[in-house]
Amino acid sequence: MEHRQENRERDERLDQEIDRVLAGDSSAPDDTLTAQLAREFARLAAEQAPRLSNAARAQGLNALRA
Repeated sequence: MEHRQENRERDERLDQEIDRVLAGDSSAPDDTLTAQLAREFARLAAEQAPRLSNAARAQGLNALRA
């Protein structure tokens, strides 16, 4: 039961991060190529694979940022 709550909280954080990336909110003053790629990846993932889990989308975003 405890794991479900942790997973739910993690999913909510990932949802917020994906929404932030899609909205283009960035703490950096300039928009880097990495941020543009991450936004495009998030947009395509949301558009093309609506059943793709948030964890998979976040993993893809993190891979692009690395």
